[in-house]
Amino acid sequence: MRTFTFTYDFPEKSIGGFVIDVFKEEKYNFAAEATDVPVEDGSTASDNVVNLPGEIQISAFIGSAEFVVFDDPQEAGDKKQRIRTAYYELLRLKNEGKPLIVVTGLASFPNMVITDFQISRDAENRADLPFDMTFKEVVVVRSETVGIRTKPNLPSSDQVAKTANMGLAATTRREPGKEEWRTMYRNFGGTNPTKQEFYEKWGENP
Repeated sequence: MRTFTFTYDFPEKSIGGFVIDVFKEEKYNFAAEATDVPVEDGSTASDNVVNLPGEIQISAFIGSAEFVVFDDPQEAGDKKQRIRTAYYELLRLKNEGKPLIVVTGLASFPNMVITDFQISRDAENRADLPFDMTFKEVVVVRSETVGIRTKPNLPSSDQVAKTANMGLAATTRREPGKEEWRTMYRNFGGTNPTKQEFYEKWGENP
């Protein structure tokens, strides 16, 4: 009689790279939110749908002895030490609050943060570490630096020359015309200028 052996590749359940013995239960929540806009007849219409961050809830179990498929359990030298190590590692991942990868029996979920960590122990399972954990997806925003080419600053000598030129232009006076000159002369001297004075000023007879 011929015997066939089938091998299945089950991915290891893990939280932030830390392998978990068993995920007893997995719950997924992929919700969306619709924006409602009121219309004339009093009803509402949805014009936009926004996907909300995904959430995962797991009930998991870590035993005092490592569980290996098709082999005998590997008894640890100190059963309590394995539980303590697992507890402190899970607590560290929760307290760091960094995005991590959660591998479940369904898929691999990146950018997840731990929002809840509960441990329930009783007389029957006090030698093991059963726990519940909740994860929420976070959106990672990456900033990008873009170089912008600007005009170089002018040398200080050019700035000084520009300032000087602006000053001279601002102080340039307009030469008065003939009639304005007569009025200014009369206001200053009390009489009109003579023909000789007019000729010396304008080069012509009045």
